[in-house]
Amino acid sequence: MAKLNVDALRKGMGRQFNNQQSIYGNKGNDNSTIKVGSGLMEAMNMKSAEMEEIQVTHDQIHTTDKNDWSMKEEEIKELAELIRDVGILNPPILKKVGDKDYEIVAGERRYRAMGYLIQEGIWSSDRKIKVHIFNPDLITLPLTDEEKEDYVRLAENSGQRNKTDGDLLLQMRGYQAIYTSLREKGELTGIKTRMLLAADMKISPSKVAQLQKVENRGSEALVQALLDDQVTVSTAQKIADMPEKEQEKFITEVSAKKEPGEKIERVDILKFQNEKDSKASAEKQMVQENSENTEKEEKPEGILISGKKFRKDINVIMKKLKEKDIYLQEENYEIYLRSIEKLKKILQ
Repeated sequence: MAKLNVDALRKGMGRQFNNQQSIYGNKGNDNSTIKVGSGLMEAMNMKSAEMEEIQVTHDQIHTTDKNDWSMKEEEIKELAELIRDVGILNPPILKKVGDKDYEIVAGERRYRAMGYLIQEGIWSSDRKIKVHIFNPDLITLPLTDEEKEDYVRLAENSGQRNKTDGDLLLQMRGYQAIYTSLREKGELTGIKTRMLLAADMKISPSKVAQLQKVENRGSEALVQALLDDQVTVSTAQKIADMPEKEQEKFITEVSAKKEPGEKIERVDILKFQNEKDSKASAEKQMVQENSENTEKEEKPEGILISGKKFRKDINVIMKKLKEKDIYLQEENYEIYLRSIEKLKKILQ
């Protein structure tokens, strides 16, 4: 049985990314490391025909909690109608977990569509379908068997339509874990993660940048709102510019005003910021008014005696003393002393 090795990977992805190799710094024909990390699923698909092929019933298939992206009922029904008309063209990939039981590696939407057809009486419950049995040995990348499963599951989901931005965030996390594992083993050298993600997820690098910004700078509430499809990533990355506590406050307040299924939009950000600015302006005005009122309340009544005024008032006396010494009779000296003491008490 042929294996999926680095050479096969290069052939599988070379057609799509041949023009980008200079960007990633490929030199010569060194096949010891993967220089371009995109298009791995294309290479995997070339080997799908070499997987063991069997037929199983719907009851023998079991789901896994690793398929955590959204699956809307209407989309499942649409897929079921297509399967009813043309059959399952792309067999699900399963992993054996018992004598007659299998777990989904890739193809949960097809599994759910089959269940819908059985539920509606269009298919019988004992109808068998063709499936492929996952064989980790077909992938010779330096990954564990579990990581290879995760990779195939992620790559399979990359081709699905109508993914939410929350689905993309989960997918990005999964791919990044795979890239980290490969880099620790010396693979994917010299390639930016953003470019790898854009190629494997089939989205633009700018979209990847938005997802990364929300992941790295978004509060827990903002990230959860994205996962719950309450906000798009283009709006979420704008919210991520706010301080974390302000993000939490914004999400809480705006979500409470939204109808079920109604998304948070950029206009909500503008309204929130305008309200915040208006509130800050009102608080500033209130502080100023309170300060003015306090100054008015604390201003004492009466005539102000400043140092300048006091010097002016005693100027005549000082001039007399400068001209000559003055001798006071005893009774006048007592008046002088009493006057000085009274002045001290008044000024105190």
